[in-house]
Amino acid sequence: MKCNLPKQARPRKFRDVIGQELAVKLLHNGLKRDLLGNVCLLHGPAGVGKTTLARLIAQWFCCKDHVNDEPCGVCKNCLDCIDNIHPDVFELDGASNTSVDSIRNLLEGSVYRPVNAKKRIYIIDEVHMLSRSAISALLKTLEEPNSYTQFVLATTDIDKIPKTIISRCFRISLESIKQESMKLHIQNLSKQYGIDIEKNAIDMIFLASYGSMRQAISILEQASLLCEQKITESSMQKMLGLASEDNLSQILKCIREKSYNKLKSIAQKVISEGSDSLNVIRQLLIQIRENYASQQDIALGYMLAQSSVELHQSPYPEEIFDVHLLKASMMYESGNNSMANQITQNNNVENSYSNSEDIHNHSEEDSKDMKEKIRVGENSNNSINISRVKPESSESAVNSKSNEISENYKLNESSSSSESNKSFGGSKSNESSDNLRKMAHDLFNKK
Repeated sequence: MKCNLPKQARPRKFRDVIGQELAVKLLHNGLKRDLLGNVCLLHGPAGVGKTTLARLIAQWFCCKDHVNDEPCGVCKNCLDCIDNIHPDVFELDGASNTSVDSIRNLLEGSVYRPVNAKKRIYIIDEVHMLSRSAISALLKTLEEPNSYTQFVLATTDIDKIPKTIISRCFRISLESIKQESMKLHIQNLSKQYGIDIEKNAIDMIFLASYGSMRQAISILEQASLLCEQKITESSMQKMLGLASEDNLSQILKCIREKSYNKLKSIAQKVISEGSDSLNVIRQLLIQIRENYASQQDIALGYMLAQSSVELHQSPYPEEIFDVHLLKASMMYESGNNSMANQITQNNNVENSYSNSEDIHNHSEEDSKDMKEKIRVGENSNNSINISRVKPESSESAVNSKSNEISENYKLNESSSSSESNKSFGGSKSNESSDNLRKMAHDLFNKK
């Protein structure tokens, strides 16, 4: 393979966009019926097709010879759009050009008619990253756009975009790519570009991509360079820092059987083999979600998700990985069914999961306030605070060890301002820890 795979695999037709059937249909029909308006807003996770659709919109307005309601892809205008050199298409990366001057320079030409297209197209990626003054300058233009000007805005965080702009947009929501769609596309790309890959290796690519097609294709390209002949499951495990199915099964078995010494040994073995602690936690959550048999399993998934946040914030995650697994096993050993019942039956738990994602979008000084907002049971006598769950004294089955473990897990008022801020409030957050919490949240929805 002698090509830039992510660039070569970028869709050239609307029908080639993978995993976004509803969004593509809505957008395509809007273009065909001329109902798209002058401002279109594409929002969704990273790597799911926002920039691709934005460029296809530009290609639609530039193409002179549409074929079956699609840009032909072979005329000079289409080729210029594909090579990003068309005189009527302008792109701006909002993440690196946040100033008002950047927006003003971009919009200077919006008063002129297109040179060789139906409209002048302005694509602004990561529009939520623009400064307030830049947003104000953009809003002024969006309020009264010219009929020959088309704006396409793209963002991964629509909540940060002012409502005054959203209200003037034709909104299209994109979702993470579903497992079957991505695996089929990776398989087809492998055949197309002569890449020999095992089926289980494709599963691992999906796991590491977090629903991002761009990420999955990049991983496939890297794997093809790493493996000279065939991309195998073992090679992908080493490349991506994932644990084998056998090791995962042994870890869960040791947790449930309270085999502390063996659990510690396996945990250290997994890390020594090059597995990433956060990736292993995510794999364990997937195993629990697909095979959980009791409410204790659900509670275990919740605690592993909480551990992932601490591991992510820790400067030495591999060194404390086995400690977190031992804590989870001791919780499982305590046999405190009331704790599992409260975690799985309390509806406020689900609300705390959905709201807890907001914590990672705030600074250190705001994290304490945000933590207080999502704390379960704050204003209800019938609710229970997950961070302060402890065994009930009335249960005779709770021995001294479970009491000790409950003390390790409870988060009382005197320590919440210091410890919880370290675990939840930091600026070092990224998508991996967010996805881990979402995955644990799925445990409750599946019940």
